[in-house]
Amino acid sequence: MKEKTGAVILAAGISGISKTAMLRQELDTLREAGISPIAVVTGHEEEEVRRELAHRKVIFVENPAYRTTRMFRSIQLGLEALAGKCAKALIVNGDAPSFSADTVLALAGADHELTFPVHDGKPGHPFCLDMGLREEILSYEGRKGIQGMMRKGLLRAGLIEVDDPGIHMEAKEEESLAEVIHYQQETLRSRPIHPELKLSLARSDRFFDEELADLFREIDQCHSLNTACKNRNMAYSRGWKMLKRAEEMLGVALITKQVGGARGGGSVLTEEGREKLQAYEELRRKVIAFAEKEAKRLF
Repeated sequence: MKEKTGAVILAAGISGISKTAMLRQELDTLREAGISPIAVVTGHEEEEVRRELAHRKVIFVENPAYRTTRMFRSIQLGLEALAGKCAKALIVNGDAPSFSADTVLALAGADHELTFPVHDGKPGHPFCLDMGLREEILSYEGRKGIQGMMRKGLLRAGLIEVDDPGIHMEAKEEESLAEVIHYQQETLRSRPIHPELKLSLARSDRFFDEELADLFREIDQCHSLNTACKNRNMAYSRGWKMLKRAEEMLGVALITKQVGGARGGGSVLTEEGREKLQAYEELRRKVIAFAEKEAKRLF
């Protein structure tokens, strides 16, 4: 498994305020820290959340029993969706969007099976889990969720000190939302300007972009074009057309059918497909590095 950190955003609960603005802020912070993949667990206002975040390249997971289950069930559903995709997972409360990218990076780099950030002696949000604990968490049926597992000695928590008062801020009502917005506006102005780029390859028209690269990575994980499209919240017909268009422009086969085997058959990347994905990723890294250097010089 590639050593990377994903995230589960808990957005299923009932809230007295609109949650989509907070979810967008959390996604921006997680993306800034390089977190991927990201699963958003929906429930209350599920259609609105999907509609507002449909273009953000997240994995949607519905908790149909959000009215009768606790947050721990949403954590379990999110971890199921990230199985095999990352080594660690941040658990992000949808009502607590004010943590920083530096806090995310500190959590991702911590050497604990369960890590909480601490500021001024008080723990806050989000926290980070080693995905090696996934089966234990999925099978736990006791009370109090993560806290219950810690009290029973099933999880061992570590703490890391962060210079981030935002880990304590939650927006559960209009008054606290106003405080969160004010805090974010103040901290936003202190952050450096950086470029945000979307890289596409084209001949006459665009045929290879970040969306196709994400689909390639998903196929490489699950060995199925159909499942990869579902995981990326994409229609199968769209995924198929994107692949065929790229194959036509590049002049090589990018995926091939696999018959039988331990996985029961499916689609896998060809050697050429994997090479083109790696070439795209290298080009993207170099373009971003150049753009960041120039942005720093110009602004």
